[in-house]
Amino acid sequence: MTERKDRLNALGERWAAIREQGELNEKENVKAEIYELAFQLFPQYVDVMGIFFEKEWPHFDPQKGSLYGFFAARLKLRKQSNDWWEQGIRRKVRKDPKTGKDMVEKIIPISLQQKVHAEGDIELEDFEVSQTGIPEDCAQTDEVAYELLMTILTLPELLHGRANNPQRLMYFRMFFTDSVTDIIRTQQTPTCFVEHERDLFQAMQIPFLDFFAAQTCRTVREIQNSWNKLYGEIVAGRPMEELEHPLPGDIYCAYLERNEKIQIGLSALSNQKAAYKQLLKERLC
Repeated sequence: MTERKDRLNALGERWAAIREQGELNEKENVKAEIYELAFQLFPQYVDVMGIFFEKEWPHFDPQKGSLYGFFAARLKLRKQSNDWWEQGIRRKVRKDPKTGKDMVEKIIPISLQQKVHAEGDIELEDFEVSQTGIPEDCAQTDEVAYELLMTILTLPELLHGRANNPQRLMYFRMFFTDSVTDIIRTQQTPTCFVEHERDLFQAMQIPFLDFFAAQTCRTVREIQNSWNKLYGEIVAGRPMEELEHPLPGDIYCAYLERNEKIQIGLSALSNQKAAYKQLLKERLC
């Protein structure tokens, strides 16, 4: 065990030295031996080894610790994330205001017939209406979720006259991206979002998703396992806390100014959101 552990650590240092400019044959040989040792040393994580090498392996830095330690820590977290996903549990990462370290909060999906036991019993009927203008439990049903998706995909046909313009379409897709990201992370993901994943991402404003999400997400599962950037990272002077949904108006304004070169005030943005809510009420209620 110790011999294989030491060998893995030595290979980690060698890999770090050659991965950018090393000879192809040597890199392939080193990677092959690392893979073999990983499966021998961590057989309990064999079911997540593939996604580990795809997502985690590129981030190994020998300056921060040994390769064995990297494998042990990251594989454990990847296994936990995979187990939670299979159980329908989502996670949210927050910064501890005292230590500055990441804290993982478990978000357990709510049955429409159950109560949530957190600071007292809360019935779903007592939940506030989401930014879409639809109760969150309504957005959770496949039928309504599918209608919501189809509404966004067919916006050019639904909007008429002066309302049918590229900017209005972009605003509506931004609001959709905001609310859908929250639904996927914190609720039982509607089946139609998985079955129509390609359509879902076509309906979303992907550059906006990239603007507020801490990771690049191109699948439903990647959104489920992601979290948001810190508020203060995007808007100067705001708290260094993870962004929550619905996203604050100045996040929209910052995106529009930096990425789309559009100046918009909070009042005008509010008018756009009101129009979006009205459309969904007409289509979904």
